[in-house]
Amino acid sequence: MKLYAALLFLPLLVIGVCYFLIMFPISLPIGIYLTTAGVLNKEDWETYDTRIINRTKSPLKRFFLSCWTNRREPMPSGGKKYLWNDKAPWYRYFRWHIRNPISDMNHFYVGFYQQAYKKIVLCKTSWFECNLKKIENCPFYFPRYIIKLPFGFEFSLGWKNHGCFSIHFKR
Repeated sequence: MKLYAALLFLPLLVIGVCYFLIMFPISLPIGIYLTTAGVLNKEDWETYDTRIINRTKSPLKRFFLSCWTNRREPMPSGGKKYLWNDKAPWYRYFRWHIRNPISDMNHFYVGFYQQAYKKIVLCKTSWFECNLKKIENCPFYFPRYIIKLPFGFEFSLGWKNHGCFSIHFKR
C-alpha cells in the first residue's frame, strides 16, 4: 500500500492541477450568469444553490451547474460567517464561491461525500502524513497527502475526511 501511495502522488498532483485549471474557467461564466440571475430575481442567497439544483432535471445541466454551486455552504459559515458582512448578499455569495471554487463538483462528482469509508494511516510524522480512504464495494483507495512546511504553511492533496477532493495550500 505504501508503494501504491508513493506512485500515486505525482500523477495525482498533475491531474489535480490540470483539473482545477480546466474547471475554474468553466465555472466562472456559469457563476456570473447565476449571480446575475439571482440579483434580477431577488433570490434568497442562503438557499439559492439548492433550489437551482433541485429545479434542474437534466443530468448534464446539473453537472455543469455543479461547477459553481455549493449546496453544503452557500454563504460564508463557521468561523468565516462574518466574512464580507458589510457587503451586499449577492457580493458575499459571489466572493465565497470564487474562494471555494467547484465545491459541489469536488464533493459529489469527484469525491464521495457522505459515504462511509475506512481510513488507513500509512505514514504520520511531524512534517508529513499520508493516508488512504477505502469505500465499501470500490476497488480503489483514495489518498491524501499532507506536507507541513516551515513558518506554519501546509500543502495537502487528495480526498479530505468528508470525501471532498482538494488541493490546498494554507497557513
